[in-house]
Parts: sequence; C-alpha cells; structure tokens
Amino acid sequence: MNKITVFFLTVFFAISCKNSNEKLTVSDVKFQSIFGIHKKDPKQVFCLLGTNFFRAKRSENTDQLIEKWIYNHPKAEVVPVSSGELMTYCLLVDQKETINEYLVRNGCFEGRTMIRPQFYDEMSSEMKKNYPKDTKEIVHLEKAK
Repeated sequence: MNKITVFFLTVFFAISCKNSNEKLTVSDVKFQSIFGIHKKDPKQVFCLLGTNFFRAKRSENTDQLIEKWIYNHPKAEVVPVSSGELMTYCLLVDQKETINEYLVRNGCFEGRTMIRPQFYDEMSSEMKKNYPKDTKEIVHLEKAK
C-alpha cells in the first residue's frame, strides 16, 4: 500500500471517528503557517505536519494557502492524530475536506509529511539512539487495518 493511500485511509478514519466529547474547532486555534496555538491554553501547540518534517521542502505559497483554507472553513474541526509532550500533530477536517490533503494536492508538501510519526516502540534500534525512551506519546488515531 503506498503512502498516499495510507494517508487517505487515515483521513477517512479521522472523519469517521468523531467520538471525542470536547471538539476543538479551527476558530479555537491561532495558526501561523503550519503551527497553531490554542487561544485559551497557549501551552497546547498543534502542527499540520508529522514529526521530523518541520524543515520539509514546501512551495512558496504554502502560508497563503493555509490562511485561505482556514478562512474558507471556519467550522473545521481540529482532529488530533498523535501527541508528544510538546506538540500535537493534527488534521483540520471540515466534513470530507482536510487542509492536509489540500496542501498535498496543491503541491505545498509531499504526502509523506502527513504520516503519523513513529513512536519509540516502533522505531528501529538505530533511530532509538536519537530519542529518549521516557517520552510520553499518545496515538489518537491509528491507521485503518
């Protein structure tokens, strides 16, 4: 299964798994580029890209497209995918549309930048050397099986 297919299955799963009691909308979060901060809890930070992709190549109009999508989808839900101690990787979902898919389709980022990051137990032994073992990670959405 290719990475784009996995991404779209994750998006489908996110859209169909709206069982959280407390829904967060895009209007609750102030986004600047790919990062967002919860307006009422500034310690809660969100990112539209998976871990290790903060420096990924991107198109010059990425920030404008993010602003446009958020403006056109003010009721979009912030759906957590995974979170660590400092940041939550999220999808922005408005019915069947996601900003994440929009950014990939418009050439802003490669599809692989939207994949949920690996956590310590999933990493290769070589990769584990770069990360502390005691990180507190939570998977909110798992890929469809």
